Amino acid sequence: MGLSSVDWNCDQKIEKINLVKANINRNNTYDDCNNNQYYLLKSRNDWDRLVYDGGAIGGFAPGEELAMETVIDENFENVVSGSDLVVSAGISDSYVFQISNPTASTISYSLEGSSEKGWIEVSEMPSQITLQPNENISIEIPINIPATATLDEKDTLTITVNNQNLDLSESSEFSVSVNKESPNSACLPPSSGDWIIKQDCTIESNIKAPANVFIKNNSVLKISDKARLDVDLKNHFLKVEKGSGLLIKEGGKVY
Repeated sequence: MGLSSVDWNCDQKIEKINLVKANINRNNTYDDCNNNQYYLLKSRNDWDRLVYDGGAIGGFAPGEELAMETVIDENFENVVSGSDLVVSAGISDSYVFQISNPTASTISYSLEGSSEKGWIEVSEMPSQITLQPNENISIEIPINIPATATLDEKDTLTITVNNQNLDLSESSEFSVSVNKESPNSACLPPSSGDWIIKQDCTIESNIKAPANVFIKNNSVLKISDKARLDVDLKNHFLKVEKGSGLLIKEGGKVY
């Protein structure tokens, strides 16, 4: 039946364009053309017959199970915080960074670290920690800057935190750079041959002498509590001449 043969608006006229007024839920009870009321559309319920990707929307299809929902915690970012560190050559210090749990759940983290130049003792970093909701902790690891480090030389610390609850990871990088060469330049040994010390100096890190060590001219060599002087005493010697001295603080070592 074409549009020209239907009296859609019940005005007793067959027109090409007219408005629909008839009750589309027509049945024997209503006289559509003499009824001025409009009614909600009635139809059968087909929702339980719709199937999407193998499972029924209104219920499970035979043999189908609801897949587990994967929840990605959008708060898992900026878990590691720290700052770049600027130090002098020839010192022993520590680097401090923070790990936080910004979520409302208890989270277990595994930690991994790497030091590009080996100045930062990442082996002292804990391998795993568990934090309560909104808890944060500070972690301190030792650093030892060689006395031979040059101006603007730097080490890069990379810290990777793995969220074991959600199998997510985050990596952060921080730098430890040298802004001042060792104030004790007299304590820098030569690359080869005997090391002759003619003025006072203090060793604050680990130094290896290439051969024998002589302390002369009424100078004093001090070994700080965290420092080590490796002279290889089995094959070489350390000689303190008259008027000069060697002071080893508790915790320091000459070997």
